[in-house]
Amino acid sequence: MLLDNLTSEEQAFIAEICRVKVFRKDDNIVLEGDRGGSLLLLRKGRAEARKGLSASSHKYLRELKKGDFFGEMCFLHNAPRSATIVALEDCEILEINNEDFDRLAKKYPEIGLKVYKNIASELGERLRTNNEDLKKAVLWALEGSEPR
Repeated sequence: MLLDNLTSEEQAFIAEICRVKVFRKDDNIVLEGDRGGSLLLLRKGRAEARKGLSASSHKYLRELKKGDFFGEMCFLHNAPRSATIVALEDCEILEINNEDFDRLAKKYPEIGLKVYKNIASELGERLRTNNEDLKKAVLWALEGSEPR
């Protein structure tokens, strides 16, 4: 996903700026509301994205698997983390700091273009899915039953 369309040489340049982080099952990889400035790529394992509803409850958003990335809002806008990511099993994460990536993209603009295009593509797909989920929720609320 994130590294689709990058040559092996371009992927090697990305690898040079990555930090490898290891998390154990049930560890919080990121916490909703924390400041960040990095994009994270799940290299091994599975994780779950959760949105806090209250101090003691959350909503499941989606499962993340090898190749999935998250933290793009922090990476693009230095915004607070919008969800908590919890390791469902032992995980290995590649972290790409936005300042390191900006320097790489200035030196190799084609890498920046490809990565940003892949992020935009993924965000577009997530938006389509969220719009469909919202439509179902509104219909359910109006009709009182699950739409067919």
